[in-house]
Amino acid sequence: PARIAVFGYAHVPWFKKQMKLIKEADLPGTRERYDQALAIAATLKEEGYIAIGLDHFVRPDDSMALAAEQGTLRRNFQGYTTDVADAMIGFGVSSISEFPGGFAQGMRDTLTWSNAVKSGRSPVTRGLITSTEDRMRAKIIERLMCDFTVNPMAIAKDHGFDESTLLAAFERLKDLQSDGMITMSGHTITIPDDRRVFVRNVAQAFDAHYIEAPARHSRAV
Repeated sequence: PARIAVFGYAHVPWFKKQMKLIKEADLPGTRERYDQALAIAATLKEEGYIAIGLDHFVRPDDSMALAAEQGTLRRNFQGYTTDVADAMIGFGVSSISEFPGGFAQGMRDTLTWSNAVKSGRSPVTRGLITSTEDRMRAKIIERLMCDFTVNPMAIAKDHGFDESTLLAAFERLKDLQSDGMITMSGHTITIPDDRRVFVRNVAQAFDAHYIEAPARHSRAV
């Protein structure tokens, strides 16, 4: 195949009841998952694939490889993409749509969703309006996820914010820098090649809505 996406297994038995059949003690821990990610990446690279972002691999002549090289790669709910559209419309049960100013999610129950559509009512059950600061932080996180290097202060300035807006984020990055997860040159953050699997941990520093809690869906590794 021209493109391969590799995602870690998400154990969510409270959401998918059949997963209760799997014993958590039998699942690989963080170290094992990290080793698996490295092994998969090494194998695919040996087969001629180029690593794209966190979890995608493509052939060298694929348009996604060119986008990564040119710094135009994007990331949305579906993963990495070369699509430059500023909106993504979701159709169907529980689908999520993204717009320049926010998000909307469809009803999660099939029957409820179907009845709404048949009666001509909107099947959207909830939405979120994003602020200018939300969009600024999202841009920083997207560039980190796509390029593994970013100048957050430059993006903040482009959105009309001064350096004080991101002081807390840079404070949170100090421990990651001490641990060798990132390097800093002025305001530019770079994630070393052998630490890219931890990009979500770095991105969390810029997520103003992130709350430390037990993993519920995607894990950093």
